[in-house]
Amino acid sequence: MFFLILSVFWIIFSSFPSNAEAKVSIIPLPAISTSRNEGLEIGNLTAILITDEKGELKYIMAPSVTFNETTGVNLFWRLLGFQEGDREYQIVTGHSLDVDYEFSGRYQDPKFLDGRYAYSVGLNFFRDTTYRFFGFTNQSSSQDETNYTNGELNSWFSFGRNFSQFYRVSLTERVRRVRIDQGKVNNLPFTGTLFPDAPGIHGAMILGHRLSLTYDSRDDISTTTTGSYGAVYAQITHDYDQNASPFQKYGLDLRTWFPTADKKYVTALRGRVDLTTGQHRPFYEQSSLGGSDSLRDFGSQRFIDDHSILFNIEERIDFLKMTLFAVRVEWEVAPFVDVGKVFSDFGKRVWEDYQVNPGIGFRAVVRPNVVGRFDFGFGSAGVTTFVGLGFPF
Repeated sequence: MFFLILSVFWIIFSSFPSNAEAKVSIIPLPAISTSRNEGLEIGNLTAILITDEKGELKYIMAPSVTFNETTGVNLFWRLLGFQEGDREYQIVTGHSLDVDYEFSGRYQDPKFLDGRYAYSVGLNFFRDTTYRFFGFTNQSSSQDETNYTNGELNSWFSFGRNFSQFYRVSLTERVRRVRIDQGKVNNLPFTGTLFPDAPGIHGAMILGHRLSLTYDSRDDISTTTTGSYGAVYAQITHDYDQNASPFQKYGLDLRTWFPTADKKYVTALRGRVDLTTGQHRPFYEQSSLGGSDSLRDFGSQRFIDDHSILFNIEERIDFLKMTLFAVRVEWEVAPFVDVGKVFSDFGKRVWEDYQVNPGIGFRAVVRPNVVGRFDFGFGSAGVTTFVGLGFPF
């Protein structure tokens, strides 16, 4: 732990710009959110923005103190760094005064060795006492809502070869250790009590190997306004806790953006299909929908089954540009519609019984690296809000 902390501080202080013209802006912000799983959270987040002599954002530090109705007081510290060639890194560390915690880091370089290769690496170690499970299928009932604590240690390393300007073939190795315990939402039963036979309820040790082909013509990875993105992958995965035969995962993800000439309006579209096959697949390794990046009227992993299909459309409207604390910020409003379902076979009902939830988002964009967003989803579950960083797609 000592060497980990020492390494983090070395990265921070050695990478900060020493140019006298670099600027530091400190922005105290209210941290208020409510989500389907975590409930109401209030507090303070202070964003420390560091720009270079050209006014481009290079670093964000964001310490926060919040109170959550389930997990109590939470202390978090975040560092985001942005470098030339779309290289970036992120470090997050935090702990509640109770039992929840998160320690994570990731780094990516999509133009390694003069653009011939790309790689990314990440590590995530967390414990969250607010996870939910409702059972399987698209018709799983809200009356079967259960709670559990999800403790995970997962890491990945991806290395790819860039072909021409747009195509890449990548191999990704992934390790995931999962432990399921009693949750902290006292008014809900423990998942292991209501679903004692759910695969993976006693934990898992996952090793996955993924081969993917991507096409990417986006003008920017983080704040896209034009271009297209497509990815197809195949993965073989093994759960060594169950000593079972390997299971497989396949996926297709297609996205495109249509801007007007002045980019005041950007229409963003996504279609995604995920498939899983094989026996003894833990429920958290199967296809799922729900959360801030899929069906935004529902909490994370609300619907789980063998396969899933998802469509999203957003109209991102730039309505205000301003300089805030020496940083150029673009404000967007984004009405959206999310449509999707999970299913177990490709019968005639695969095109029926979709979950449909419209919504509206508000975003603060600091190009070319940062997007802060506040999304409201509406649908059969009522109103759900999500606060975070980055576009949903």
